[in-house]
Amino acid sequence: MVDREEEGLLELSALTAELKKEIETAPEGGLNADNITVYHMLTTVGIMADSARLRKESRGSHQRRDYPVKDEAYSHPITVKKMM
Repeated sequence: MVDREEEGLLELSALTAELKKEIETAPEGGLNADNITVYHMLTTVGIMADSARLRKESRGSHQRRDYPVKDEAYSHPITVKKMM
């Protein structure tokens, strides 16, 4: 299982945002057909990291080193919405 904690999830979110920005501003053409798949994969990773960071408990395959026990307050899906 993957053992997560707040610091690592924040680092992962920051790294994915940084890599996406590099793709967007690349002098070779930015976001294009050659790198759109990687860009979308980074978007997915960022959403997953943010969702894992918001769930402050351990349950099933979702394990948090900093929140090792199950919390019934999180017994529902977490929805992430894109803010414009």
